[in-house]
Amino acid sequence: MAGTTVETSRKAAAGRLPAGVYLLGFSLFAMGSAEFLLAGVLPAVAADLDVTLASAGFLITAFALGVVVGGPPFAVLSLRWPRRTALVATQGLFAAGIVAGLLGDYQVLLLTRAVSGIAYAGFFAVAAVTAISLVPPDRNARASGVVVSGLSVAMVVGGPAGTLLSHFVQWRGAASGLSWP
Repeated sequence: MAGTTVETSRKAAAGRLPAGVYLLGFSLFAMGSAEFLLAGVLPAVAADLDVTLASAGFLITAFALGVVVGGPPFAVLSLRWPRRTALVATQGLFAAGIVAGLLGDYQVLLLTRAVSGIAYAGFFAVAAVTAISLVPPDRNARASGVVVSGLSVAMVVGGPAGTLLSHFVQWRGAASGLSWP
């Protein structure tokens, strides 16, 4: 009986994914939440920045264009970097874009949304490759699933939670995670 318990414990330990895989998934959750938050607060953004609702909507388009147009070249460029460097650089660029956008006017926010989209795409590409490199081949699908689920949870929970938070601390406060005057 004791041998069975030890064997079961070893199988369970062998089935666990490294903490780094979950960290990559959490990072995509945080980045995705910041991305999806804007959709829920567009009227507040338009009013605060004194632009039309359509112009505020273009902030979402700018992010998407950054992902689609800038993401692939950035991902290819970052292949020459060590993965850790690429992950930290893309997260840093994403965070800097968010902060700069929150402090600026509409034009600054528009530009930083595109830059953040590029960083987001670069991070996603490197995170996916990194996750599968951290596990044996028979765990690749599970590791990829954990990383991608960070984005899925951001879509279902992060964006709506940020929108709810914005009702209490305004859209800039929700986007930064802090109260905004």
